[in-house]
Amino acid sequence: MNKERIAFFRKEVARGRGVNNYVVVFPQKLFCAIPAPCFNELKDLHTGGAIAFIDYPFAHCPRFTPNIKKYLYWLFNKSAWRNAFLSKDIARKGIVYNTSYPAQFVIQAAILTRYPSEWEDIIYFWNKLQEYVDEHLALLVAHLLEKEENNCFIFIDNRNSNHYGLNPGLIGVEEIKKMINNEPHIRGFKPFSTNTNYKDLNTIWNTKNIFRSPPRFPLADNKHTKIIYGREIKKACFSLKKRNLQKTVAAFLSLNSIEEMGK
Repeated sequence: MNKERIAFFRKEVARGRGVNNYVVVFPQKLFCAIPAPCFNELKDLHTGGAIAFIDYPFAHCPRFTPNIKKYLYWLFNKSAWRNAFLSKDIARKGIVYNTSYPAQFVIQAAILTRYPSEWEDIIYFWNKLQEYVDEHLALLVAHLLEKEENNCFIFIDNRNSNHYGLNPGLIGVEEIKKMINNEPHIRGFKPFSTNTNYKDLNTIWNTKNIFRSPPRFPLADNKHTKIIYGREIKKACFSLKKRNLQKTVAAFLSLNSIEEMGK
């Protein structure tokens, strides 16, 4: 790895204006995105032998709160994506990725590092839920929750974004089990070093790329009226108070027959 190229990249991304600042290093050149709205350009980038992929996702990150630190420590060291990361000093020098893995695995890991900058609400709910369920399940469910007034939250089963690392519509119980067992489906995929196209991002877990039924949430006495796609819909509203949340999570696990994923 050319140290001069890496030093140039780190200097440039430190001045980046967005949350997305990254570079692909080749033997003779650099491909820099400083800043870019997402990783979409990588889908059309024919690497022909990339040496390294480095990302600096914390340019606009809020201060590293305990919640963010806990999430990132889990992601880098204990999650199903831990093998995608090669860096040690990620906050100051950026993240160096293991390009021997497929682009789907590497970019999914990269997008998940952006959550502290882009999806603080997911980090918030992940920290609440991981006290009671496996962290991977907590991450999935956190995509489907929305905080409301009076310390409550609602469940939205059709929530999704192109900037999500996980598509809640494609990730179900079977996929979560693969994450827990660290069993990404990477056979047959080309490594990132030769193919940066991360099309069908979730196929490393959902090999058939078919939609899953959303998890079922328990009933609640309180209802909150929400405008979704121009329609007024009453959604069950659940308390975030510790004792109430613990009961809601227990009911959720039972309703979906996944008690073994609880803590």
